[in-house]
Amino acid sequence: MAPTTKALALALSLIPSLSFRAPAAAPRTSTRRAANFHAEGDLSGDFQLSGLWKLERRPCVDEALPAAVPIQPSWSGCRWTSPARARVLADSVLVTLDSRGGFSTPPETPADRAVRGRWSCDGAELKMSRFGRHACNVVETYTGNYERGEGVSGTMLFGAVEPEYAGTFTMTQQLASLQPVVENVKPNRTTPLFKCDQIVGKWSLDFSSETSISAYEVVLYGNRTWETTSDLGNGAKLAGKWNLFDSGIDLTSGIDGSGGRIWLWLRRFGGSTAVTTGVHLNHDRLYIGALTAAPTPPGADDDAPPSPRRIKGQVAIGWSTEPAFIGSFRMKLCMKPVWDDNND
Repeated sequence: MAPTTKALALALSLIPSLSFRAPAAAPRTSTRRAANFHAEGDLSGDFQLSGLWKLERRPCVDEALPAAVPIQPSWSGCRWTSPARARVLADSVLVTLDSRGGFSTPPETPADRAVRGRWSCDGAELKMSRFGRHACNVVETYTGNYERGEGVSGTMLFGAVEPEYAGTFTMTQQLASLQPVVENVKPNRTTPLFKCDQIVGKWSLDFSSETSISAYEVVLYGNRTWETTSDLGNGAKLAGKWNLFDSGIDLTSGIDGSGGRIWLWLRRFGGSTAVTTGVHLNHDRLYIGALTAAPTPPGADDDAPPSPRRIKGQVAIGWSTEPAFIGSFRMKLCMKPVWDDNND
C-alpha cells in the first residue's frame, strides 16, 4: 500500500461514525420564551396558532373571466359548478406558523407560489404580513378572525402604506390532533395596571401622520427620562421625560406614576440632558398612549404582575393652550437593558 493510501486509511479510521438524527418537532409550550413580552407569535393574542395551516386565497373575481355555466350542476372532481354561480379561482398552499411570529411555505414549494412573512394576533384577530421575494418589504396583508373549530377567515389587502382590497382568504388547521390550538389566559386586573419599573426598557416607536412616517428605537430610563438610540446623523437625538398616569397628566411631577396610560414629553429646551439636540422642531410634542397587557400563559400565577404588550396613542402639540393632534404612534417593547449607575 502506498504511503498516501495508508495515511488516508489512518485518517478515515480516526473519524467517529456519524448517524443522522432528524430534529424533533418543538412541542407546544405555555411558557414565555423571551423576557416578558411578545408582540408576535403564540403569546401575542388570545390563541396559540402556531402549526401547519392550509391557506386558501380567493382574489377579486376578474370581470374578463367567463363564468362557468353548465347545463346542469356537475362535479368536476375538485368543485361543484352550477348555472347560478360564477367560477371562483382559489389558490391553496400550505403554510407553517412558527411560535415566534414567522410563517412560510415548505421548502419544496415552487418559487412562484412560496410565501413568507410575519404574523401576530390582537385578541382573536390574526394579522399576517407577507414579504416580497427580497428583504422584508410588505406586499400583502391578511387580516381575519379565528373561530374555534372553524379556522380563520378574512380579507386580503395589497400593499402596506395605502393598501387596496385584493380578495378574501380562509385558513384551515392541518394535523390539529398533534398540535391543537391553545387559548391563552386573558389578563383580568383592575387599574392601576402598571408601574414605572415595568415600562423601563428599550422600545421601538413608530410615528405616522398625514404626510410622513418615521420609526425610531427609544430607551425609557428608570429616572423617567427617554431618548432615541437610532442613528439620526451628526449626533442628533430626540429626548424628553415620561411617566405613567391613570386620569390626569402632570408634567411637573417628580414621583413615579402608575396606571394604564403613559405620556412622553419630547422637549426642545430644558436644564437636563433629557432634551432634543441636533433636530429642528417648531414645537414640543406630547405622546399620549394607552398600554395593553400581554396575555398570561396557561398555568401562570394569577398574582403575577401584568407584562406590557404595546402602546398606542396620539401625538399633540400646543397642549397647554390650543392642542392640535398631528399624528399617531405605536410602541413595542424590544428588551430589558442592563442599566449603568447613571440611569438608576
